Amino acid sequence: HGALLRCYASFKFFSEYNYDVEVINYISSDTKSKVFSFRSILSCAYNIFENFVNFSNYKKRNKSFDEFRKKIKISENLLKNYDDVERARLKYDIYFVGSDQVWNPEITNGLDKVFLLKFVNCGKKCSLSASVGLDINNNLINQLVPYLNDFNLITVREKSIFDALKTIYPSVKLTCDPVFLITKKTWRGLLKSSDMSDEKYLFVYNISYDPYVYKIANLYSEKYNLKIISLGFNKLYKRGGR
Repeated sequence: HGALLRCYASFKFFSEYNYDVEVINYISSDTKSKVFSFRSILSCAYNIFENFVNFSNYKKRNKSFDEFRKKIKISENLLKNYDDVERARLKYDIYFVGSDQVWNPEITNGLDKVFLLKFVNCGKKCSLSASVGLDINNNLINQLVPYLNDFNLITVREKSIFDALKTIYPSVKLTCDPVFLITKKTWRGLLKSSDMSDEKYLFVYNISYDPYVYKIANLYSEKYNLKIISLGFNKLYKRGGR
């Protein structure tokens, strides 16, 4: 959910300034979608069970994702690794990379040269609220620096990476998550009229199975008489998560 919303917000933000914006259709085959643990195994098992029981809802959700992606201009060919990107010989005036954990080597199986714009031979290189998502150490900074030396603009989302890069690149900027680049009015414009209500609710956004989250959410909703609207694991809520 988060990656798609950030992508949409970034696309919409630059488009509103009359730029011709296109998102490079890159999905790395090396990206680790999960950090495996007992909790993640439970999460995976529950996902399988929930999707089996709610197959029609699952199809509906996937269709909604596909429809939402149509709001974004995405390059035609799917690129899965650095060699694919190099062979594509992309030609843009400005390249932005961002945002959530694009410079986290634990997720991308080592730093991903695509997310560091190594393939760019002509055009300006920029980062948009680039994120690391882990503790900063000298080893990581030393790995990043050779790639960032020819960036025209560096903006990062986390203060830890900002502080570490500031001594090397005085012009680095600390910026907000891209979802905040567009207005509340723009986000609300995406809602269907049937989704809009004055009824108070508790919104829960969880990306993995966590019984503590569900326990607290259920207690809070009962205490304040709130309906629960959630993304993921809806059947665990007592007050009809959807």
